[in-house]
Amino acid sequence: MTGDAPHGGEVHPDGDEILYVISGKLHVMGESDPNAAIELGTGDACIVRKGEWHRVIMIEPAQLIHITPGPRGDYRPL
Repeated sequence: MTGDAPHGGEVHPDGDEILYVISGKLHVMGESDPNAAIELGTGDACIVRKGEWHRVIMIEPAQLIHITPGPRGDYRPL
């Protein structure tokens, strides 16, 4: 599946989130600077700083590992 995230953004207040792309391609867009979205492909990784509202949008089918500290977090429904 490609396209929009299944929600309108998410946030992790307990710590930084690590994203690692196993395969495929996606964009990671932070709310603090939506024009600075980054594109990640196979083997790429990034860190989303704690407290940053963000979205992950698939450009092509992808597999993603995310390490997300908890237990708190929130998301915005579509």
